[in-house]
Amino acid sequence: MEGSPMLQVDMWELVGAATALLSTFIGAVLFISRALVVQFDRRLEEKFSSLTKVHESEERRWLAEFTQLHESQRRIERELLEHKAEIAREYLRREDSIRDMTLVHAKLDALATRIEMSLQLVSSLEGRMTSHIREGK
Repeated sequence: MEGSPMLQVDMWELVGAATALLSTFIGAVLFISRALVVQFDRRLEEKFSSLTKVHESEERRWLAEFTQLHESQRRIERELLEHKAEIAREYLRREDSIRDMTLVHAKLDALATRIEMSLQLVSSLEGRMTSHIREGK
Protein backbone atom coordinates (compact mmCIF):
# COMPACT_ATOMS: atom_id res chain seq x y z
CA MET A 1 0.00 0.00 0.00
CA GLU A 2 2.84 2.15 -0.56
CA GLY A 3 1.66 3.39 -3.88
CA SER A 4 -1.73 4.60 -2.75
CA PRO A 5 -1.86 7.90 -1.12
CA MET A 6 -3.06 7.60 2.37
CA LEU A 7 -5.31 9.98 3.97
CA GLN A 8 -4.23 10.54 7.46
CA VAL A 9 -6.69 12.13 9.76
CA ASP A 10 -6.01 12.67 13.33
CA MET A 11 -8.56 11.18 15.75
CA TRP A 12 -9.33 14.58 17.27
CA GLU A 13 -9.94 16.08 13.86
CA LEU A 14 -12.38 13.27 13.12
CA VAL A 15 -14.17 13.80 16.46
CA GLY A 16 -14.25 17.57 15.81
CA ALA A 17 -15.66 17.09 12.31
CA ALA A 18 -18.27 14.61 13.60
CA THR A 19 -19.20 17.01 16.39
CA ALA A 20 -19.51 19.90 13.94
CA LEU A 21 -21.62 17.78 11.60
CA LEU A 22 -23.79 16.60 14.49
CA SER A 23 -24.17 20.17 15.80
CA THR A 24 -25.17 21.38 12.33
CA PHE A 25 -27.73 18.56 12.02
CA ILE A 26 -29.16 19.24 15.49
CA GLY A 27 -29.29 22.99 14.70
CA ALA A 28 -31.13 22.30 11.43
CA VAL A 29 -33.60 19.98 13.20
CA LEU A 30 -34.18 22.58 15.92
CA PHE A 31 -34.60 25.35 13.32
CA ILE A 32 -37.11 23.29 11.33
CA SER A 33 -38.90 22.25 14.54
CA ARG A 34 -39.15 25.87 15.67
CA ALA A 35 -40.44 26.92 12.26
CA LEU A 36 -43.08 24.17 12.40
CA VAL A 37 -44.09 25.14 15.94
CA VAL A 38 -44.38 28.82 14.93
CA GLN A 39 -46.46 27.86 11.89
CA PHE A 40 -48.63 25.53 14.00
CA ASP A 41 -49.04 28.26 16.62
CA ARG A 42 -50.04 30.79 13.91
CA ARG A 43 -52.65 28.38 12.50
CA LEU A 44 -54.00 27.67 15.98
CA GLU A 45 -54.23 31.42 16.64
CA GLU A 46 -56.13 31.90 13.36
CA LYS A 47 -58.52 29.07 14.23
CA PHE A 48 -59.09 30.41 17.75
CA SER A 49 -59.61 33.88 16.35
CA SER A 50 -62.22 32.64 13.86
CA LEU A 51 -63.86 30.51 16.58
CA THR A 52 -63.95 33.53 18.88
CA LYS A 53 -65.63 35.60 16.16
CA VAL A 54 -68.18 32.85 15.52
CA HIS A 55 -68.75 32.48 19.26
CA GLU A 56 -69.28 36.23 19.67
CA SER A 57 -71.73 36.41 16.77
CA GLU A 58 -73.63 33.37 18.09
CA GLU A 59 -73.66 34.90 21.56
CA ARG A 60 -75.16 38.13 20.16
CA ARG A 61 -77.74 36.13 18.20
CA TRP A 62 -78.73 34.05 21.25
CA LEU A 63 -78.85 37.14 23.43
CA ALA A 64 -81.19 38.82 20.95
CA GLU A 65 -83.34 35.70 20.77
CA PHE A 66 -83.48 35.35 24.57
CA THR A 67 -84.36 39.03 24.87
CA GLN A 68 -87.18 38.55 22.38
CA LEU A 69 -88.39 35.45 24.25
CA HIS A 70 -88.25 37.32 27.55
CA GLU A 71 -90.32 40.16 26.10
CA SER A 72 -92.82 37.65 24.69
CA GLN A 73 -93.04 35.94 28.08
CA ARG A 74 -93.70 39.26 29.82
CA ARG A 75 -96.37 40.16 27.24
CA ILE A 76 -98.07 36.77 27.68
CA GLU A 77 -97.95 37.09 31.48
CA ARG A 78 -99.51 40.57 31.23
CA GLU A 79 -102.26 39.25 28.93
CA LEU A 80 -102.87 36.34 31.30
CA LEU A 81 -103.28 38.72 34.23
CA GLU A 82 -105.68 40.83 32.16
CA HIS A 83 -107.72 37.73 31.30
CA LYS A 84 -107.81 36.70 34.96
CA ALA A 85 -109.13 40.13 35.89
CA GLU A 86 -111.71 39.94 33.09
CA ILE A 87 -112.82 36.47 34.15
CA ALA A 88 -113.28 37.66 37.72
CA ARG A 89 -115.33 40.59 36.44
CA GLU A 90 -117.39 38.83 33.77
CA TYR A 91 -118.02 35.29 34.95
CA LEU A 92 -119.76 33.81 37.97
CA ARG A 93 -118.13 30.93 39.79
CA ARG A 94 -120.08 27.69 40.06
CA GLU A 95 -120.03 27.78 43.86
CA ASP A 96 -121.36 31.35 43.87
CA SER A 97 -124.10 30.39 41.44
CA ILE A 98 -125.14 27.39 43.55
CA ARG A 99 -125.16 29.52 46.71
CA ASP A 100 -127.24 32.24 45.01
CA MET A 101 -129.71 29.71 43.59
CA THR A 102 -130.02 28.03 47.01
CA LEU A 103 -130.76 31.41 48.57
CA VAL A 104 -133.38 32.20 45.87
CA HIS A 105 -135.01 28.79 46.37
CA ALA A 106 -135.09 29.27 50.16
CA LYS A 107 -136.77 32.66 49.74
CA LEU A 108 -139.26 31.21 47.26
CA ASP A 109 -140.02 28.36 49.68
CA ALA A 110 -140.51 30.86 52.51
CA LEU A 111 -142.78 32.96 50.26
CA ALA A 112 -144.77 29.88 49.25
CA THR A 113 -145.16 28.96 52.92
CA ARG A 114 -146.45 32.46 53.72
CA ILE A 115 -148.85 32.36 50.79
CA GLU A 116 -150.15 28.96 51.92
CA MET A 117 -150.54 30.25 55.48
CA SER A 118 -152.30 33.37 54.17
CA LEU A 119 -154.62 31.24 52.05
CA GLN A 120 -155.35 29.03 55.03
CA LEU A 121 -156.02 32.10 57.12
CA VAL A 122 -158.25 33.60 54.44
CA SER A 123 -160.00 30.27 54.06
CA SER A 124 -160.59 29.94 57.78
CA LEU A 125 -161.75 33.54 57.97
CA GLU A 126 -164.12 32.96 55.08
CA GLY A 127 -165.43 29.89 56.84
CA ARG A 128 -166.04 31.86 60.02
CA MET A 129 -167.63 34.72 58.16
CA THR A 130 -169.85 32.35 56.30
CA SER A 131 -170.85 30.66 59.52
CA HIS A 132 -171.44 34.06 61.21
CA ILE A 133 -173.47 35.19 58.29
CA ARG A 134 -175.59 32.04 58.41
CA GLU A 135 -175.99 32.32 62.11
CA GLY A 136 -176.90 35.91 61.86
CA LYS A 137 -179.70 35.30 59.45
